[in-house]
Amino acid sequence: MLPFLKQQGINQVDWAIAPRLQTSDTESWNQMIAGIPIRLFYPIPSVKPQAIAEFTPVYRALRKQIEAHHGIALHLSSRQKIQLGGMTAQMISNDPAVLQIQTYQQTWLFLNRGYGNRDRALSRLPQADVLWWSGETLSSELLERVQPKVAIASARSIPVETQTWFKAHPAITFYQTGEDGAIQWTPQQGFKATLEARL
Repeated sequence: MLPFLKQQGINQVDWAIAPRLQTSDTESWNQMIAGIPIRLFYPIPSVKPQAIAEFTPVYRALRKQIEAHHGIALHLSSRQKIQLGGMTAQMISNDPAVLQIQTYQQTWLFLNRGYGNRDRALSRLPQADVLWWSGETLSSELLERVQPKVAIASARSIPVETQTWFKAHPAITFYQTGEDGAIQWTPQQGFKATLEARL
């Protein structure tokens, strides 16, 4: 991500949300922050109780890195809404991580790892114009409930059953970062795949 942002001439990120921050993610965030400062960082740690002792010092180091680059790390709890410019973001659930973003009359829904087969939580999911997820299997019940117009899988490949569902619904615009590269969206131009920046 860092080379792509630099190629685009971006030298600062106003805000970033890490909806399921784990020990393995912190090194990537450290590299990002060292290259491009983040003004507001909303980490939502997601670690098992037995991993808290290992995670805490790593998380403290990440917070120090953010502060060293004049940023602020703020905790985002479930159901809390934050206003970021013309966008509103809200964590619908921390476990599994579900983030809803409202912008320009669009609803985006981000599902992180671990959500795909947890259909008991379906009742919490709103319909969304854009569904963005980690690329794991999503049930047809979940997809029918969300009814996205655009779907973005942050993955090199997705499971066959999920792929089959999207093929049976050709009206949904589908992007896969492993094939399409970075996906950009602007109110003026809509969605655009940038092949040079592949996941």
